[in-house]
Amino acid sequence: LFIAQGDPFAPVTGSSLIDKIAGHVHDSSSFENIFFWTLEQLSVALQLAYVFLDAFYSTGKSEILKYVAKYWEKKGKIVHYLINRPDEKEDECTSKLPFTLMLENDLRKTNVRIKETTFKFGIDTVKPFLIECGIEKDHYVCFDEVICQKYSKPFTNGLEEMKDNVAAFWVAIGAKPVIGRFSLKALEESGFECPTLSFPLRN
Repeated sequence: LFIAQGDPFAPVTGSSLIDKIAGHVHDSSSFENIFFWTLEQLSVALQLAYVFLDAFYSTGKSEILKYVAKYWEKKGKIVHYLINRPDEKEDECTSKLPFTLMLENDLRKTNVRIKETTFKFGIDTVKPFLIECGIEKDHYVCFDEVICQKYSKPFTNGLEEMKDNVAAFWVAIGAKPVIGRFSLKALEESGFECPTLSFPLRN
């Protein structure tokens, strides 16, 4: 209470407590703390070019992608941060996702190019999508909240095709089928590193 209040003569307010708690949560879920926290997170290394993160929510996938985007940008790379959204048609998107707004705020002092998209691996064609987004062979791409409606060979092939057309490609799955298989082995054979992230960081 004293830390949240700051001034011992000022009233303790609900908002000051919330701000202090939010600060602790933000610090504890920072990339540095994620990597320090468990051996599993340490298995992700910045020098890897192609990474696929498949894990439950709150294990730090988006924090890792944000950090690696900043890292690449500081190295002078052209970086794209794509966010999958579930809308059927992009022209029906009337407002940005809350996650996108937070991401834009976090990356406001960088030149990272942030874009929401309804692109679906295994359904949509990769090459036209790259042209539409202005993504070139020497560009670096983070793709967050990727939606897999149905796992199939075309889904893996789509990821592999995008990997083969950019300098580096880090992906975090956002949704996948509740039933049926989802093979990380096929992605590993396609050249992706698939580290394990099992421990929630915001419990």
